[in-house]
Amino acid sequence: MSGRERSFGIIGAGCAGLSLAVEILERLPEARVTIVEPRTEFPRDRTWCWWQVEPTRWDHLATHRWSAWRAHAPQRSVEHRTDRHPYLHLPSDRFHAAAIDLVQQSGRGRLVTGTRARGVDERSGGAWIDTDA
Repeated sequence: MSGRERSFGIIGAGCAGLSLAVEILERLPEARVTIVEPRTEFPRDRTWCWWQVEPTRWDHLATHRWSAWRAHAPQRSVEHRTDRHPYLHLPSDRFHAAAIDLVQQSGRGRLVTGTRARGVDERSGGAWIDTDA
């Protein structure tokens, strides 16, 4: 890419939207990112879990790690174990705090909360997010 500044708009500050924003800001040093989000608070209202097959930037935030699990069925129980690929548990409030911090610390990312996206208007040379603000 050239030294030309590029702006990105992301609708939603959930796991996907914030992860995308962080990746854009890290990989494209000339990029600016604005995230539009209707919420104003990010409570612990969900969790994300994954097998740690390869390292991610979020692994250190996990609050639980399991290397063994048991499956039960009528008259049978099976236990498996893997120290190489633990199962990680990440509460949403820890993820949101860390991701929002990375976006804001970049100096090129902006989170607009309390604003609902109504649509995207595609125009020549780009697109605009239509909001209720």
